Amino acid sequence: MLEEHAARLRPQELFPKWGSLQLWLAPGDSELDVAYNRPNIKFVQMFRDVGDGDIVAEIRNVEIGFQGEVYESGEEGFRTWRTEDGMTVKPEIQSSVENRQPTEAELDNMMEMLNSQVVPDV
Repeated sequence: MLEEHAARLRPQELFPKWGSLQLWLAPGDSELDVAYNRPNIKFVQMFRDVGDGDIVAEIRNVEIGFQGEVYESGEEGFRTWRTEDGMTVKPEIQSSVENRQPTEAELDNMMEMLNSQVVPDV
């Protein structure tokens, strides 16, 4: 069902490959971790033939979700590169934001700005 849905959403790219697409499962709520190539996120390959004890057999239809993104003409969609065992190929993306506490001078400036916005009681 997922493959058919994908092929109908992206007919030029995916319809010709219908039946040969690889389908993988990612842990729930892992979208950002996948985007940042977190090394602890492992995908599990989903096979078309579902047998007893298969993880796919345990998933209820109401638990499957899809929220598509609209891309402009020629814009590349999101991709993640994985090994055959479902691990990330690329290195983890690290935040470029410094994790530090503000200095006393920065705190004083913030307080001054906040206090200047306070409307006095009448």
